[in-house]
Amino acid sequence: MKAKTALILVVLAGLFGAGAWFLAFRPASPSASGGAGSADTQGEPFVAPAIRANADAIVRIEVTDGSDSAELERNENGWVVASKGGYPADAETVRRLVTTLSELRVVEPKTSLPEYHARLGVEWPPATDEDTADSAGTAEPGPTLVRLVDDDGAEIAGVVLGRTEYTAGAARQYARLADQDQSVLASGRVEAPVLGMRYVDALFMELPRDSVRRVTVTHPTGESFTIVRTEADGDFGLEAVPEGMEPIGEGPANRVGQALAFVNFADVRPIAESDADEDLTGEPVLAVYELFDGTVLTLAVRLGPDGLDSGAWVSATAEAGPDGGDAQALNDALSGWSFRLPRAAAESLTRKPTDLMREQERNEAGPDLPVEVPELLRDPEDG
Repeated sequence: MKAKTALILVVLAGLFGAGAWFLAFRPASPSASGGAGSADTQGEPFVAPAIRANADAIVRIEVTDGSDSAELERNENGWVVASKGGYPADAETVRRLVTTLSELRVVEPKTSLPEYHARLGVEWPPATDEDTADSAGTAEPGPTLVRLVDDDGAEIAGVVLGRTEYTAGAARQYARLADQDQSVLASGRVEAPVLGMRYVDALFMELPRDSVRRVTVTHPTGESFTIVRTEADGDFGLEAVPEGMEPIGEGPANRVGQALAFVNFADVRPIAESDADEDLTGEPVLAVYELFDGTVLTLAVRLGPDGLDSGAWVSATAEAGPDGGDAQALNDALSGWSFRLPRAAAESLTRKPTDLMREQERNEAGPDLPVEVPELLRDPEDG
């Protein structure tokens, strides 16, 4: 009897769980909280009317998942990433965020019960991993809150973006307006990165190898070397080799010469922040690139206490040399900023003379010179 009773309880528990799941995903009734999520809005734009009516008033965009956040602001020069010190934002990335948000259309309303929002990934504030874990213990993707704000700080639109599902190859995303409990399944998907670096064009330098004529790297210790070439398609060679030393080969010098052929940066901040960074101690390593067109590019590389393992922050300035050269475009992109470069690029910019040359090999037996035999020791037959 006890076994039969236990079986009945298990069945009832299963039915209750299935019912709860149904309540979470079932469409809301027409009497559910109105707005973009109500049943009579099926097929209608989800948030586009608010965006279109106030597009010119949007001056700030905030994107957060509760842990990381990106803040974008619009000024007289366009969009900048406020969370990265005001570095210029990639206009296309910002446009895509707002456009895809405005293109969301209601497929069907879903739950308006806050206790079930986490199952769709539209809860706010975000639930803990334990709250959103599935039966295998794997956490579902959490929500992302996107806020469009005007100059007075008023919210033009706030949307909580949830999980994405794919049906016949088409993306559909759960979402709800931040000020409403009603959730919806919307057609389309919004890519809303929460890291500021995802909104910038991360290209630091694109300096073709054949544009570089001469490079000098100088360390705070005074160690220095210069590589040079006379032809744009030639190999780099050491300009001066100390007595007793010889070049290791063309490879190390060429890697320094082409170090800026195509380099992306991993992070960016105002140069004043790098100057005030206590972890970046000592004087910088200076790498001076002289181009065939006369432009002179000077890079200051600051290393942390553990050298390259601590990261390298680089600032750069350009000037036109005596033979001409257009440095204005470089300065417009680089002036006032410090960039964190990947290790490979930083290594080439901070090479030491011993990375490019070595001591000459010596013959321990001495030189093979003719020996003059004294006359008294000569064989008579040899004359």
